[in-house]
Amino acid sequence: MSSTEHDNIGRFAAESGFIGVMMNYRLAPAVTHPSGAEDVGRAVAFLAGRIADYGGAPRQIVLMGHSAGAAHVATFLATPTLRNATTGVVGAILSSGIFDPGDLAPGAFASYYGADRRQRTNASSIEGLLESGVPLLVSIAEFDPPELHDQTVRLLAAAVQATGEFPATLYGVGHDHFSMIAQIGTDEHTIGDGIVDFITAITQFHECAPASACLG
Repeated sequence: MSSTEHDNIGRFAAESGFIGVMMNYRLAPAVTHPSGAEDVGRAVAFLAGRIADYGGAPRQIVLMGHSAGAAHVATFLATPTLRNATTGVVGAILSSGIFDPGDLAPGAFASYYGADRRQRTNASSIEGLLESGVPLLVSIAEFDPPELHDQTVRLLAAAVQATGEFPATLYGVGHDHFSMIAQIGTDEHTIGDGIVDFITAITQFHECAPASACLG
């Protein structure tokens, strides 16, 4: 993505009472899996060490990724050596991502995940993501490509099987891969309200842990 492509997300976060920090990541073919997740880890480490200087809470970091960004956030959370190298992540929003690339046609993804199917299968983030225990908000657009619908269903089905609970989800009726994100912060509030509700709920939970900390 460009440096300004998702500026609406940062503005939306600020207007909603949060601190929004935008990041980028290295791109294939110059780098390969899991470089994107490593870049997420560097960003989290920076926030954990510096966000308090800007009035933020270093132990209440919520990650959000769309498309390839969602894949990188998922891989970061799914990889213990990356996830455990830093602290403060209490939730993640995964929008229209790739979580299990093994069965995808290698063409568009070979430069990052590798041309070998076993390589791509080993890059699946689903099991590790669920084992992380990090609360998730999973979103998908009505007119996202079918392979992204399949990826989302795989993640949700695995979550139900592993936990017996259906994760928080958002479904962008009438939206495609691009408008799903572009409409956040506009007069259309459905997706934005869901994001705010999720962030508010999980940050308040961690703010009140142990629960007695919030009792009057």
